[in-house]
Amino acid sequence: MKKISVIINARLGSSRLKNKMTRSFCETDLLDIALKKINDLDFFEHRFLAAAESSLMERVKKYNNIDLLQRDKSSVEPGPHQPMVTFKHYLDVPTEYFFVINACAVFLSRDTIKRAYDVFQETEHNSYISVVSNRDWVFDSKGFPLTHTDPKALQNTS
Repeated sequence: MKKISVIINARLGSSRLKNKMTRSFCETDLLDIALKKINDLDFFEHRFLAAAESSLMERVKKYNNIDLLQRDKSSVEPGPHQPMVTFKHYLDVPTEYFFVINACAVFLSRDTIKRAYDVFQETEHNSYISVVSNRDWVFDSKGFPLTHTDPKALQNTS
């Protein structure tokens, strides 16, 4: 059986919505919703909050099953970063595999996470990515659509 950890990456510097992880949301916030969720995911070998800011790192103390995975402060500063800066903390994960769950996905259920975990356990693949339906168009290098081949798939948002 593959040993797998789960990680919530968090930072305060959202470019579109300042402090979105800690903004009040239904008498809680996005980060606490995510942490409560992974705290109970006992099928993972380890559960981590990956953060660089001290106010976020303090949050892990409320949860008995979550450890801190400290990120380098430069990884959460505004602007582009080299991948080794942004993802360096992944080298500290003690398992060969890990899931990354977006804290903004508040409606992601335990059952969905468990099903993804089980599917990955049953395969010989080295990686697995979740797939969701979307209405965006993605094109190959020759300009042919990869996502929608039916013109009726367009969505008018006006």
